[in-house]
Amino acid sequence: MSRAYTKEEVRAAFIEHVHVMVEYWIREVRTDTRGACEGVAFSILALLDGGNIDFPAVDLTVQPHHEDKAYCQNKGDNWFEPGMVFNDDCELHQLYCNVRKPRP
Repeated sequence: MSRAYTKEEVRAAFIEHVHVMVEYWIREVRTDTRGACEGVAFSILALLDGGNIDFPAVDLTVQPHHEDKAYCQNKGDNWFEPGMVFNDDCELHQLYCNVRKPRP
């Protein structure tokens, strides 16, 4: 009988996908070390965006320490709002490509 995945199963599947991506980019002979690192970063962001047929999109939520807001306000700094999902209206892997830093 079918059932929902458990939290542990989802976590294990996510980590397995990351390992598979790392292995892929280690073996990719058409790129240098920097290209492989960028490939891993892009692949992980695409995985979070739901770009993998075997894994759904993931919402990323910030969870700052409960004292951060008051601390930042006292310093005159900006702060993170608890529970903010920051990738629900974009594709992180596309943003990564759009703001790619030039190679030194």
